[in-house]
Amino acid sequence: MAPKTSKKKAGRRSASEQPKADTTAGRVGAVQAAASRARALPIEPPDHVTLREADWPFWDDIVDARAADSWNAADLVKAAHLARCLADIEDVQVEIDIMGHTSENDRGTTVVNPLHTLMTTLTTRSLQLARALHVHASATQGRANKTGDKTKRDERADGVVDAIDADDDDVLARPPKPPLH
Repeated sequence: MAPKTSKKKAGRRSASEQPKADTTAGRVGAVQAAASRARALPIEPPDHVTLREADWPFWDDIVDARAADSWNAADLVKAAHLARCLADIEDVQVEIDIMGHTSENDRGTTVVNPLHTLMTTLTTRSLQLARALHVHASATQGRANKTGDKTKRDERADGVVDAIDADDDDVLARPPKPPLH
């Protein structure tokens, strides 16, 4: 019987593997990502998708959860649906807060507010879209027991970029920062 061999060549990482946070490669990658975030142009939804004003904060958070070059048109449509869904969840929660969790029906019986059914539907939809887009916590942050080093590394990287920006003497030409929505 022939020994099993791996198709992965020694010393090479697959595209899905990230360098460890405490390695030089991990630190370099974090500084590059922080610099990229500081200078990146905003990602816009496709022309055939309309976002409401309340959707935009969620849109920005969603598209920031992945690398800018990893988005395709189909994913951007799903991201818009997720942004809309999250804004709707906030609206429904406001209504529940005003109306209360229970109400009386026509017979005087206390029943659960029917908006809870809508909240459950929206929450389920948002979780499904987040998983489909790979913007849920374990996809963006990794396993919970591995996130401490990444957080520290990213904070240090953001500090390096901030220090560079603070000491900016305009020797190197840089693109202007994009306008906010």
